Amino acid sequence: MQGTGSAKSFLEKLKSGRTTSAAIDNNAPPDGDGVILRRVERQYASEPLSALGLKLTEDAEVLSTEVGSPAAKSNIPLHYMIIAVNNQFVGSRADFEDIAAQLLTLVIKLQSTAAMSELLANILNEEEKNFNENGDSCIDVNELLRTTPRYGFLSAEHPMFLRWNQRLQTQREARQLIRQATREAEEQQAKEALEALRRVADAEDEIQQQQAQQERQHQQMLRQGPETVNPSAPEAGARPGGEVLLKQVQDESTFGESNVNNEGFEESPEEASPEELLKLIGAEPVETEVVQHVDADEPTEVRFFINPTEEYALSNGTRVTISVKKRSGPIPKPPPGKPPKGIEKLMTNKLSDAIPATGNGGHEPTCTFCYVSGHTEKDCSEKREQERKLSVVPKERQICRDFMRGRCTRSECVMRHVSLPPRGRRARSRSRERSVRRRSREKHRRTSRERRRGSRRRSRRRDPSVRSHRRK
Repeated sequence: MQGTGSAKSFLEKLKSGRTTSAAIDNNAPPDGDGVILRRVERQYASEPLSALGLKLTEDAEVLSTEVGSPAAKSNIPLHYMIIAVNNQFVGSRADFEDIAAQLLTLVIKLQSTAAMSELLANILNEEEKNFNENGDSCIDVNELLRTTPRYGFLSAEHPMFLRWNQRLQTQREARQLIRQATREAEEQQAKEALEALRRVADAEDEIQQQQAQQERQHQQMLRQGPETVNPSAPEAGARPGGEVLLKQVQDESTFGESNVNNEGFEESPEEASPEELLKLIGAEPVETEVVQHVDADEPTEVRFFINPTEEYALSNGTRVTISVKKRSGPIPKPPPGKPPKGIEKLMTNKLSDAIPATGNGGHEPTCTFCYVSGHTEKDCSEKREQERKLSVVPKERQICRDFMRGRCTRSECVMRHVSLPPRGRRARSRSRERSVRRRSREKHRRTSRERRRGSRRRSRRRDPSVRSHRRK
Protein backbone atom coordinates (compact mmCIF):
# COMPACT_ATOMS: atom_id res chain seq x y z
CA MET A 1 0.00 0.00 0.00
CA GLN A 2 2.86 2.31 0.67
CA GLY A 3 4.27 1.74 -2.79
CA THR A 4 0.95 2.47 -4.43
CA GLY A 5 0.68 5.79 -2.45
CA SER A 6 4.13 6.97 -3.56
CA ALA A 7 3.39 6.05 -7.15
CA LYS A 8 0.12 7.97 -6.99
CA SER A 9 1.84 11.12 -5.71
CA PHE A 10 4.51 10.82 -8.41
CA LEU A 11 1.82 10.55 -11.08
CA GLU A 12 0.09 13.64 -9.69
CA LYS A 13 3.37 15.60 -9.80
CA LEU A 14 4.01 14.39 -13.32
CA LYS A 15 0.52 15.48 -14.35
CA SER A 16 0.95 18.98 -12.87
CA GLY A 17 4.42 19.43 -14.50
CA ARG A 18 6.36 19.73 -11.20
CA THR A 19 8.82 16.88 -11.78
CA THR A 20 11.34 19.18 -13.49
CA SER A 21 11.60 21.47 -10.43
CA ALA A 22 13.68 18.96 -8.48
CA ALA A 23 16.78 19.64 -10.59
CA ILE A 24 16.62 23.47 -10.42
CA ASP A 25 19.41 25.31 -8.59
CA ASN A 26 18.38 28.71 -7.25
CA ASN A 27 22.03 29.87 -7.07
CA ALA A 28 22.92 29.00 -10.68
CA PRO A 29 24.31 31.88 -12.78
CA PRO A 30 22.63 33.01 -16.02
CA ASP A 31 23.48 31.23 -19.25
CA GLY A 32 24.90 32.77 -22.44
CA ASP A 33 21.54 34.33 -23.37
CA GLY A 34 21.09 35.83 -19.89
CA VAL A 35 18.34 33.36 -18.92
CA ILE A 36 18.01 31.85 -15.41
CA LEU A 37 15.51 29.51 -13.67
CA ARG A 38 14.27 29.98 -10.13
CA ARG A 39 11.89 27.81 -8.06
CA VAL A 40 9.44 29.46 -5.66
CA GLU A 41 7.17 27.49 -3.28
CA ARG A 42 3.76 28.71 -2.12
CA GLN A 43 2.34 27.62 1.25
CA TYR A 44 -1.27 27.01 0.22
CA ALA A 45 -3.51 27.56 -2.77
CA SER A 46 -5.49 30.50 -1.35
CA GLU A 47 -2.32 32.39 -0.34
CA PRO A 48 -2.26 35.89 -1.94
CA LEU A 49 0.42 36.53 -4.54
CA SER A 50 1.66 39.54 -2.54
CA ALA A 51 3.12 37.03 -0.05
CA LEU A 52 5.73 36.10 -2.67
CA GLY A 53 7.44 39.49 -2.09
CA LEU A 54 7.76 40.38 -5.78
CA LYS A 55 7.29 43.93 -7.07
CA LEU A 56 6.82 43.91 -10.85
CA THR A 57 6.26 46.46 -13.60
CA GLU A 58 3.47 46.25 -16.14
CA ASP A 59 5.68 44.22 -18.50
CA ALA A 60 6.70 41.81 -15.66
CA GLU A 61 10.17 43.22 -14.86
CA VAL A 62 11.37 42.59 -11.29
CA LEU A 63 11.87 45.91 -9.51
CA SER A 64 12.47 44.71 -5.92
CA THR A 65 11.96 41.82 -3.51
CA GLU A 66 10.97 41.98 0.15
CA VAL A 67 13.47 40.81 2.75
CA GLY A 68 12.70 37.30 4.04
CA SER A 69 10.05 36.64 1.38
CA PRO A 70 9.97 33.43 -0.75
CA ALA A 71 11.24 35.43 -3.74
CA ALA A 72 14.25 36.70 -1.77
CA LYS A 73 14.96 33.19 -0.46
CA SER A 74 14.83 31.84 -4.04
CA ASN A 75 17.50 34.41 -5.02
CA ILE A 76 15.48 36.14 -7.76
CA PRO A 77 17.69 38.94 -9.18
CA LEU A 78 16.51 42.48 -9.82
CA HIS A 79 15.93 44.05 -13.24
CA TYR A 80 15.22 40.66 -14.82
CA MET A 81 12.10 40.12 -16.91
CA ILE A 82 9.80 37.11 -16.29
CA ILE A 83 9.24 35.42 -19.64
CA ALA A 84 7.71 32.05 -18.55
CA VAL A 85 6.22 30.28 -15.52
CA ASN A 86 6.11 26.44 -15.63
CA ASN A 87 6.79 26.59 -19.41
CA GLN A 88 3.83 28.94 -19.96
CA PHE A 89 4.71 32.22 -21.71
CA VAL A 90 4.23 35.41 -19.68
CA GLY A 91 3.64 38.65 -21.59
CA SER A 92 2.72 41.00 -18.74
CA ARG A 93 2.16 41.18 -15.00
CA ALA A 94 -1.47 40.11 -15.43
CA ASP A 95 -0.38 36.91 -17.21
CA PHE A 96 2.03 36.12 -14.37
CA GLU A 97 -0.67 36.61 -11.72
CA ASP A 98 -3.14 34.40 -13.61
CA ILE A 99 -0.65 31.57 -14.00
CA ALA A 100 0.89 31.81 -10.49
CA ALA A 101 -2.53 31.74 -8.79
CA GLN A 102 -3.17 28.21 -10.10
CA LEU A 103 0.05 26.50 -8.93
CA LEU A 104 1.90 25.95 -5.63
CA THR A 105 5.38 25.36 -7.07
CA LEU A 106 6.45 28.06 -9.54
CA VAL A 107 9.36 27.48 -11.90
CA ILE A 108 10.04 31.03 -13.09
CA LYS A 109 12.14 31.69 -16.17
CA LEU A 110 13.77 35.11 -16.22
CA GLN A 111 15.88 36.91 -18.80
CA SER A 112 18.32 39.83 -18.31
CA THR A 113 17.26 43.21 -19.70
CA ALA A 114 20.82 44.54 -20.10
CA ALA A 115 21.22 43.72 -23.82
CA MET A 116 17.78 45.00 -24.85
CA SER A 117 18.15 48.09 -22.68
CA GLU A 118 21.45 48.86 -24.43
CA LEU A 119 19.76 48.35 -27.81
CA LEU A 120 16.87 50.66 -26.89
CA ALA A 121 19.33 53.32 -25.66
CA ASN A 122 21.25 53.12 -28.96
CA ILE A 123 18.01 53.41 -30.94
CA LEU A 124 16.89 56.45 -28.95
CA ASN A 125 20.32 58.13 -29.29
CA GLU A 126 20.32 57.51 -33.03
CA GLU A 127 16.82 58.96 -33.32
CA GLU A 128 17.92 62.01 -31.29
CA LYS A 129 20.91 62.48 -33.61
CA ASN A 130 18.76 62.17 -36.74
CA PHE A 131 16.26 64.62 -35.32
CA ASN A 132 18.95 67.20 -34.63
CA GLU A 133 20.49 66.80 -38.10
CA ASN A 134 17.58 66.11 -40.47
CA GLY A 135 14.48 66.65 -38.35
CA ASP A 136 13.43 63.01 -38.84
CA SER A 137 13.60 60.79 -35.75
CA CYS A 138 11.79 57.64 -36.91
CA ILE A 139 13.62 54.29 -37.13
CA ASP A 140 11.90 51.26 -38.68
CA VAL A 141 12.04 48.64 -35.93
CA ASN A 142 10.68 45.89 -38.23
CA GLU A 143 13.65 46.40 -40.56
CA LEU A 144 15.94 46.30 -37.52
CA LEU A 145 14.28 43.01 -36.47
CA ARG A 146 14.81 41.54 -39.92
CA THR A 147 18.48 42.51 -40.09
CA THR A 148 19.24 41.61 -36.42
CA PRO A 149 18.19 37.97 -35.87
CA ARG A 150 20.40 37.44 -32.83
CA TYR A 151 17.71 38.72 -30.47
CA GLY A 152 15.61 35.61 -31.18
CA PHE A 153 12.34 37.24 -32.29
CA LEU A 154 10.49 34.97 -34.70
CA SER A 155 8.37 37.76 -36.19
CA ALA A 156 7.04 41.22 -35.48
CA GLU A 157 4.01 39.64 -33.79
CA HIS A 158 6.13 37.76 -31.25
CA PRO A 159 5.01 38.58 -27.67
CA MET A 160 8.54 39.48 -26.56
CA PHE A 161 8.96 41.78 -29.55
CA LEU A 162 5.64 43.43 -28.77
CA ARG A 163 6.72 43.85 -25.14
CA TRP A 164 10.04 45.51 -26.03
CA ASN A 165 8.38 47.56 -28.76
CA GLN A 166 5.89 48.88 -26.18
CA ARG A 167 8.75 49.86 -23.86
CA LEU A 168 10.54 51.60 -26.75
CA GLN A 169 7.42 53.54 -27.62
CA THR A 170 7.03 54.64 -23.97
CA GLN A 171 10.62 55.89 -23.85
CA ARG A 172 10.11 57.69 -27.17
CA GLU A 173 7.10 59.54 -25.80
CA ALA A 174 9.01 60.43 -22.62
CA ARG A 175 11.92 61.85 -24.62
CA GLN A 176 9.55 63.77 -26.84
CA LEU A 177 7.87 65.31 -23.80
CA ILE A 178 11.27 66.23 -22.33
CA ARG A 179 12.34 67.77 -25.66
CA GLN A 180 9.12 69.76 -25.88
CA ALA A 181 9.42 70.99 -22.28
CA THR A 182 13.04 72.00 -22.90
CA ARG A 183 12.09 73.89 -26.05
CA GLU A 184 9.26 75.70 -24.28
CA ALA A 185 11.57 76.59 -21.38
CA GLU A 186 14.18 77.96 -23.80
CA GLU A 187 11.54 80.01 -25.64
CA GLN A 188 10.22 81.36 -22.36
CA GLN A 189 13.74 82.24 -21.22
CA ALA A 190 14.50 83.98 -24.53
CA LYS A 191 11.22 85.86 -24.29
CA GLU A 192 12.01 87.02 -20.76
CA ALA A 193 15.51 88.10 -21.80
CA LEU A 194 14.07 90.05 -24.76
CA GLU A 195 11.52 91.69 -22.47
CA ALA A 196 14.26 92.68 -20.02
CA LEU A 197 16.33 94.18 -22.85
CA ARG A 198 13.26 96.07 -24.08
CA ARG A 199 12.63 97.48 -20.59
CA VAL A 200 16.27 98.57 -20.30
CA ALA A 201 16.14 100.21 -23.74
CA ASP A 202 12.88 102.00 -22.86
CA ALA A 203 14.39 103.27 -19.61
CA GLU A 204 17.48 104.55 -21.44
CA ASP A 205 15.31 106.27 -24.07
CA GLU A 206 13.26 107.92 -21.36
CA ILE A 207 16.40 109.13 -19.58
CA GLN A 208 17.78 110.51 -22.86
CA GLN A 209 14.50 112.28 -23.57
CA GLN A 210 14.51 113.83 -20.10
CA GLN A 211 18.10 114.97 -20.54
CA ALA A 212 17.31 116.45 -23.98
CA GLN A 213 14.27 118.25 -22.55
CA GLN A 214 16.32 119.64 -19.66
CA GLU A 215 18.99 120.79 -22.15
CA ARG A 216 16.37 122.56 -24.29
CA GLN A 217 14.91 124.26 -21.22
CA HIS A 218 18.38 125.36 -20.15
CA GLN A 219 19.16 126.79 -23.60
CA GLN A 220 15.81 128.57 -23.65
CA MET A 221 16.47 130.09 -20.23
CA LEU A 222 19.91 131.26 -21.40
CA ARG A 223 18.37 132.92 -24.48
CA GLN A 224 15.61 134.59 -22.45
CA GLY A 225 17.94 135.63 -19.61
CA PRO A 226 18.58 139.28 -20.67
CA GLU A 227 14.91 139.81 -21.54
CA THR A 228 13.29 138.35 -18.45
CA VAL A 229 10.20 140.26 -17.37
CA ASN A 230 8.22 139.76 -14.21
CA PRO A 231 4.95 138.27 -15.43
CA SER A 232 3.06 139.29 -12.29
CA ALA A 233 3.76 143.03 -12.78
CA PRO A 234 1.39 144.84 -15.21
CA GLU A 235 2.78 146.37 -18.38
CA ALA A 236 3.79 150.01 -18.32
CA GLY A 237 1.40 151.09 -21.07
CA ALA A 238 -1.57 148.90 -20.18
CA ARG A 239 -4.74 150.04 -18.50
CA PRO A 240 -6.84 148.02 -16.08
CA GLY A 241 -9.49 147.57 -18.74
CA GLY A 242 -7.07 145.78 -21.01
CA GLU A 243 -6.51 148.67 -23.43
CA VAL A 244 -2.89 148.94 -24.50
CA LEU A 245 -1.38 152.41 -24.82
CA LEU A 246 1.86 153.42 -26.44
CA LYS A 247 4.59 154.54 -24.10
CA GLN A 248 5.28 158.23 -24.38
CA VAL A 249 8.90 159.22 -24.03
CA GLN A 250 9.48 162.76 -22.76
CA ASP A 251 11.98 164.85 -24.69
CA GLU A 252 14.44 166.14 -22.13
CA SER A 253 15.72 168.84 -24.51
CA THR A 254 12.58 170.89 -24.02
CA PHE A 255 12.01 172.62 -20.72
CA GLY A 256 9.15 174.51 -19.20
CA GLU A 257 6.63 171.89 -20.14
CA SER A 258 4.57 170.26 -17.45
CA ASN A 259 4.59 166.52 -17.00
CA VAL A 260 0.97 166.18 -17.92
CA ASN A 261 1.33 163.02 -19.94
CA ASN A 262 3.42 161.27 -17.30
CA GLU A 263 1.24 161.72 -14.25
CA GLY A 264 0.94 158.01 -13.77
CA PHE A 265 4.71 157.57 -13.55
CA GLU A 266 6.20 158.76 -10.28
CA GLU A 267 9.97 158.66 -10.04
CA SER A 268 11.47 157.96 -6.66
CA PRO A 269 14.18 160.47 -5.66
CA GLU A 270 17.66 159.04 -5.95
CA GLU A 271 20.17 159.59 -3.17
CA ALA A 272 23.23 161.63 -4.16
CA SER A 273 26.63 160.01 -3.96
CA PRO A 274 29.35 161.47 -1.64
CA GLU A 275 31.30 162.71 -4.70
CA GLU A 276 28.33 164.73 -5.94
CA LEU A 277 27.81 166.26 -2.47
CA LEU A 278 31.47 167.30 -2.31
CA LYS A 279 31.21 168.92 -5.73
CA LEU A 280 28.18 170.89 -4.62
CA ILE A 281 30.08 172.50 -1.72
CA GLY A 282 33.14 173.12 -3.88
CA ALA A 283 35.45 170.55 -2.32
CA GLU A 284 37.47 168.18 -4.33
CA PRO A 285 36.65 164.59 -3.73
CA VAL A 286 39.45 162.46 -2.33
CA GLU A 287 39.99 159.25 -4.17
CA THR A 288 40.17 156.41 -1.70
CA GLU A 289 40.47 152.80 -2.55
CA VAL A 290 38.43 150.51 -0.39
CA VAL A 291 40.13 147.16 -0.21
CA GLN A 292 37.82 144.34 0.65
CA HIS A 293 39.48 141.23 1.80
CA VAL A 294 37.26 138.53 0.40
CA ASP A 295 38.64 135.07 0.36
CA ALA A 296 37.00 133.34 -2.54
CA ASP A 297 38.45 129.99 -1.62
CA GLU A 298 37.15 130.10 1.94
CA PRO A 299 34.11 127.83 2.21
CA THR A 300 30.92 129.18 3.74
CA GLU A 301 29.56 125.87 5.02
CA VAL A 302 31.01 122.97 6.92
CA ARG A 303 31.67 119.83 4.94
CA PHE A 304 33.20 116.49 5.74
CA PHE A 305 35.29 114.57 3.21
CA ILE A 306 36.30 110.95 3.59
CA ASN A 307 39.84 110.36 2.45
CA PRO A 308 40.58 107.24 0.42
CA THR A 309 40.66 104.21 2.64
CA GLU A 310 44.02 102.61 3.31
CA GLU A 311 44.55 98.96 4.15
CA TYR A 312 47.44 97.72 6.28
CA ALA A 313 48.63 94.26 7.32
CA LEU A 314 49.76 93.98 10.94
CA SER A 315 52.60 91.76 12.15
CA ASN A 316 50.16 89.07 13.29
CA GLY A 317 48.52 88.90 9.84
CA THR A 318 45.43 90.95 10.69
CA ARG A 319 44.31 93.31 7.91
CA VAL A 320 43.17 96.75 9.07
CA THR A 321 41.26 99.28 6.96
CA ILE A 322 41.56 102.97 7.96
CA SER A 323 39.10 105.61 6.74
CA VAL A 324 39.86 109.19 7.85
CA LYS A 325 37.19 111.90 7.76
CA LYS A 326 38.41 115.45 7.01
CA ARG A 327 36.52 118.62 7.94
CA SER A 328 36.48 121.75 5.81
CA GLY A 329 34.69 125.02 6.44
CA PRO A 330 34.73 128.01 8.78
CA ILE A 331 36.04 127.57 12.30
CA PRO A 332 33.18 127.77 14.81
CA LYS A 333 33.12 130.46 17.44
CA PRO A 334 34.46 129.56 20.87
CA PRO A 335 31.93 128.64 23.52
CA PRO A 336 30.93 131.29 26.04
CA GLY A 337 32.64 131.42 29.38
CA LYS A 338 36.20 131.39 30.66
CA PRO A 339 38.62 129.30 28.56
CA PRO A 340 40.53 126.39 30.15
CA LYS A 341 43.94 126.88 31.74
CA GLY A 342 46.08 125.31 29.05
CA ILE A 343 44.32 127.00 26.12
CA GLU A 344 45.99 130.40 26.80
CA LYS A 345 49.49 129.03 26.19
CA LEU A 346 48.27 127.24 23.07
CA MET A 347 46.75 130.46 21.73
CA THR A 348 49.99 132.32 22.46
CA ASN A 349 51.96 129.71 20.54
CA LYS A 350 49.51 129.94 17.62
CA LEU A 351 49.85 133.74 17.55
CA SER A 352 53.63 133.46 17.50
CA ASP A 353 53.34 130.95 14.67
CA ALA A 354 51.02 133.26 12.75
CA ILE A 355 53.66 136.07 12.74
CA PRO A 356 56.59 134.61 10.78
CA ALA A 357 60.04 136.01 11.31
CA THR A 358 61.83 137.24 8.22
CA GLY A 359 65.23 137.99 9.74
CA ASN A 360 67.17 135.13 8.17
CA GLY A 361 67.09 136.33 4.60
CA GLY A 362 63.29 136.02 4.29
CA HIS A 363 63.18 132.38 5.51
CA GLU A 364 61.05 131.22 8.42
CA PRO A 365 62.98 130.18 11.54
CA THR A 366 63.01 126.52 12.55
CA CYS A 367 62.78 125.34 16.13
CA THR A 368 65.82 123.30 17.16
CA PHE A 369 63.76 121.38 19.71
CA CYS A 370 60.75 120.10 17.73
CA TYR A 371 62.16 120.86 14.23
CA VAL A 372 58.97 122.71 13.19
CA SER A 373 59.26 125.92 11.16
CA GLY A 374 57.45 129.10 12.21
CA HIS A 375 58.83 129.62 15.72
CA THR A 376 62.06 129.47 17.68
CA GLU A 377 63.18 127.28 20.55
CA LYS A 378 62.52 130.09 23.02
CA ASP A 379 58.83 130.26 22.02
CA CYS A 380 58.33 126.50 21.66
CA SER A 381 55.32 125.40 23.67
CA GLU A 382 56.25 121.73 23.29
CA LYS A 383 59.58 122.37 24.99
CA ARG A 384 57.92 124.17 27.86
CA GLU A 385 55.39 121.36 28.23
CA GLN A 386 58.18 118.77 28.29
CA GLU A 387 60.14 120.81 30.84
CA ARG A 388 57.07 120.96 33.02
CA LYS A 389 56.64 117.18 32.83
CA LEU A 390 60.32 116.51 33.46
CA SER A 391 60.34 118.72 36.52
CA VAL A 392 58.27 116.06 38.30
CA VAL A 393 60.47 113.13 37.20
CA PRO A 394 63.48 112.31 39.42
CA LYS A 395 66.84 113.52 38.17
CA GLU A 396 68.19 109.97 37.74
CA ARG A 397 65.82 109.30 34.80
CA GLN A 398 66.45 112.55 32.92
CA ILE A 399 68.79 111.14 30.27
CA CYS A 400 69.14 112.93 26.95
CA ARG A 401 68.60 110.40 24.20
CA ASP A 402 69.70 112.89 21.52
CA PHE A 403 73.11 113.16 23.27
CA MET A 404 73.40 109.37 23.37
CA ARG A 405 72.76 109.32 19.62
CA GLY A 406 75.20 112.18 19.06
CA ARG A 407 72.80 114.83 17.77
CA CYS A 408 71.91 117.02 20.78
CA THR A 409 72.53 120.68 19.76
CA ARG A 410 70.76 122.38 22.66
CA SER A 411 72.96 124.86 24.48
CA GLU A 412 71.22 124.47 27.84
CA CYS A 413 69.84 120.98 27.88
CA VAL A 414 67.73 120.21 30.94
CA MET A 415 68.47 116.50 30.69
CA ARG A 416 71.63 114.65 31.64
CA HIS A 417 74.24 113.88 29.05
CA VAL A 418 75.24 110.27 29.74
CA SER A 419 77.53 108.46 27.34
CA LEU A 420 76.93 104.86 26.39
CA PRO A 421 78.91 102.20 28.30
CA PRO A 422 81.77 100.55 26.37
CA ARG A 423 80.77 97.42 24.51
CA GLY A 424 83.44 95.17 26.04
CA ARG A 425 83.25 91.77 27.67
CA ARG A 426 80.46 91.65 30.17
CA ALA A 427 81.35 90.78 33.75
CA ARG A 428 80.18 87.51 35.16
CA SER A 429 77.20 87.54 37.41
CA ARG A 430 77.42 86.48 41.03
CA SER A 431 75.21 83.45 40.53
CA ARG A 432 77.47 82.24 37.74
CA GLU A 433 80.63 82.72 39.84
CA ARG A 434 78.98 80.87 42.70
CA SER A 435 78.13 77.91 40.47
CA VAL A 436 81.71 77.84 39.10
CA ARG A 437 83.15 77.82 42.61
CA ARG A 438 80.80 75.04 43.66
CA ARG A 439 81.79 72.88 40.68
CA SER A 440 85.50 73.41 41.33
CA ARG A 441 85.06 72.53 45.01
CA GLU A 442 83.18 69.35 44.15
CA LYS A 443 85.89 68.42 41.65
CA HIS A 444 88.59 68.92 44.28
CA ARG A 445 86.68 66.75 46.75
CA ARG A 446 86.23 64.05 44.17
CA THR A 447 89.88 63.98 43.24
CA SER A 448 90.99 63.95 46.88
CA ARG A 449 88.61 61.10 47.66
CA GLU A 450 89.91 59.09 44.75
CA ARG A 451 93.47 59.80 45.84
CA ARG A 452 92.78 58.48 49.36
CA ARG A 453 91.17 55.36 48.00
CA GLY A 454 94.13 54.70 45.76
CA SER A 455 96.58 55.08 48.61
CA ARG A 456 94.59 52.59 50.75
CA ARG A 457 94.47 50.12 47.88
CA ARG A 458 98.21 50.31 47.36
CA SER A 459 98.89 49.92 51.09
CA ARG A 460 96.75 46.74 51.25
CA ARG A 461 98.63 45.27 48.35
CA ARG A 462 101.99 45.89 50.05
CA ASP A 463 100.98 44.49 53.51
CA PRO A 464 99.46 40.95 53.20
CA SER A 465 98.93 40.63 56.97
CA VAL A 466 96.34 43.33 56.91
CA ARG A 467 94.54 41.56 54.08
CA SER A 468 94.43 38.22 55.93
CA HIS A 469 93.26 39.87 59.09
CA ARG A 470 90.39 41.44 57.20
CA ARG A 471 89.41 38.07 55.75
CA LYS A 472 89.21 36.55 59.23
